[in-house]
Amino acid sequence: MNGAPASLALRGGVIAAGHGTRLRADGYRVSKPMIPVGGRPLIEHALSRFRAVGVDRATVIVNEQSDDCRRWLADHSEDLDLDVIVRTTPSSYASFELVAARLAGAPAVITTVDAIMPVDAFQHFVDSARRFPSNAIVLGLTDHVDDENPLWATLDEEGRIRRLGGDRGSHVTAGVYWFPAHRFAAPTAGFDRLRDYLNWLVERDRPVYGVVLPLVFDIDRAHDVQAAEQAGFRRSPGATPKQESMSGFASQGPHPEEPRERGPSRRVIQFGLALAKTPFEMRRPRLRSSGRGGWELPLRNAGA
Repeated sequence: MNGAPASLALRGGVIAAGHGTRLRADGYRVSKPMIPVGGRPLIEHALSRFRAVGVDRATVIVNEQSDDCRRWLADHSEDLDLDVIVRTTPSSYASFELVAARLAGAPAVITTVDAIMPVDAFQHFVDSARRFPSNAIVLGLTDHVDDENPLWATLDEEGRIRRLGGDRGSHVTAGVYWFPAHRFAAPTAGFDRLRDYLNWLVERDRPVYGVVLPLVFDIDRAHDVQAAEQAGFRRSPGATPKQESMSGFASQGPHPEEPRERGPSRRVIQFGLALAKTPFEMRRPRLRSSGRGGWELPLRNAGA
């Protein structure tokens, strides 16, 4: 397979504009990206995974009620070229479109903020996605089904997704997506949900592939937080967030056994931690008006 050109630096995107209604019903009073898992907010987990794979330019979208997350990002993103969109959107697809537009021109990995996985699994996803054809869209998949409304996927023996949606499949989507530098044009009418757009791509026979990951939690309820922490997402005594981002699990927590895929290809997934060295440029971003009905943190090179 011909992978993505190595000369194009990978960019990252986080969709974090949801309201976390079910988490609020369970008693949480912070915005969804600030929900703590193992003593660290969801947004910190997402950015730690980006750092681990060498992403130093990222776009994050949060809604207009997420002042706590906006302040946190302003104080914790000095090493990232971070573009923050503060916008309340009508749908997950609308949020995706805003993020994807900012990342155009380079391959990008986009994640929903409520997807929690070990860093080495995220590294495996990125390494695998690079090996698919350069125009491929790649979805992270898992057979760990804990979503109340999962998006089922069926893979063929080459790892290509042949069916998306319905009430059954070999795996479910895991909230992490790889998009090529140049995306396929979508209908001007758009979609109500991100999953509708992904299904449209599969139905139009676009090159959509899947990478199976063993352990992914979708954080929608308090019991999801508890399950993730019981699986090992908790802070080690004395460990810094950067140290924990190197392993994905706290050192004292249980690690998953080496998994096997239960999908059609039946290959053993091997995980190794080969971290890219990221050049850090220290700076403190400042908010500015986006001129588009919201606020944002500007890119370092806005004209790039």
